[in-house]
Amino acid sequence: MVCSHSEGLLGLLIINKLGGSNIKDSQKQYYAELYKRFGFSPEAVASGKQIYKDLRYSGLAKIFGADPEFSVHDIGCGLGHFYEFLRKRFSKRVIEYSGTEIVPEFVAFCEEKYPECKFYKRDIVSGKVKGKYDYVVFGGTFYHLAGAPAAKMQEFMLKMLKKGFAMCRKGMAVNFITSYCEYFYDDLFYCSPAFILDYVVKNLSRYFTLEHNNPLYEFTLCVYKDKYLKNAFSRKEFEKYFK
Repeated sequence: MVCSHSEGLLGLLIINKLGGSNIKDSQKQYYAELYKRFGFSPEAVASGKQIYKDLRYSGLAKIFGADPEFSVHDIGCGLGHFYEFLRKRFSKRVIEYSGTEIVPEFVAFCEEKYPECKFYKRDIVSGKVKGKYDYVVFGGTFYHLAGAPAAKMQEFMLKMLKKGFAMCRKGMAVNFITSYCEYFYDDLFYCSPAFILDYVVKNLSRYFTLEHNNPLYEFTLCVYKDKYLKNAFSRKEFEKYFK
């Protein structure tokens, strides 16, 4: 569970050392410090036990449906843990995996460990991103404030989602800590399902699924492209429902 006492206290200890002037710098320092402490482990990306990560990844992977061959771009890919999950759980599918990170240590690690994949050190909000992918995922990208105000993180998150959705051909999956939580920590970002759904429908797409049905205080949102759904429901009877 992301809302654990140990993770909350660890986050508070680390942010006391941060000096970044914006969210990007704070996040970079936050995760670089974790990597120094924990190396290649779930703790290095502040995501708790492996069983929690696998549950989150299972939710994100539902965006693929039964697609046998596709490309997926992992924004905030960390140490490539999602790629490890895909290799184990989807070994019979043809998957072209790539990732984006702002933490130099993470990019260097992934490039060495997974030379068959492409990794980019870049800020997708500030820069122009070339290339399209069938699917884009944000796995735990918006969990930790790292010293930033919640309002700033929300603004940053919406910009990231807009950019991410523009990068995909079929759909985008993202998970959040839910605001429907029984207890709260100062360094975690709690997202309102109602708020994010309203934003998605008004700005990205009316085609989505939202899962809020596992033990974690989290939810997973999958958002689909209009053209992709139109192809999936190609019978004449459905034409009037698409643009």
